Amino acid sequence: MVVGSLFGEMAGIHGWRGPGADWFGNQGFEYLDPLNLGLVWMCFATLFPLGILQLYESVSHGYFVARTLQYLSGSTNALLEWFRLPGDMVFIVGGVLPLLYLCWLGVRYRVGRTTLEEPEHPLFTEVAEVA
Repeated sequence: MVVGSLFGEMAGIHGWRGPGADWFGNQGFEYLDPLNLGLVWMCFATLFPLGILQLYESVSHGYFVARTLQYLSGSTNALLEWFRLPGDMVFIVGGVLPLLYLCWLGVRYRVGRTTLEEPEHPLFTEVAEVA
């Protein structure tokens, strides 16, 4: 449960639409909706149920039993981990396709060089004293 809570908070709230996001206006935030849908799927279809089951196991049989490889690789956990796959695919596709689109826009509408000549010493200027 802690993992799902932290994952959802840090990636969803503080990661994509966090403080300082309004500096840039709302440009590009419509591309974050598939990321948020994938994140919600991952949290509620897998991480939250796995956390509840592990909490129940640790209360019933002890913390050590809930952390053993036998419990973690059980059939119920494996099935819940496979339920995460559609959310992962939404997250990956929703993150990669907009990124490729934005890269294509950057290449397509590239601004050419603004100057062809550079000064001999662009970082330094000589200050002449008025006598």
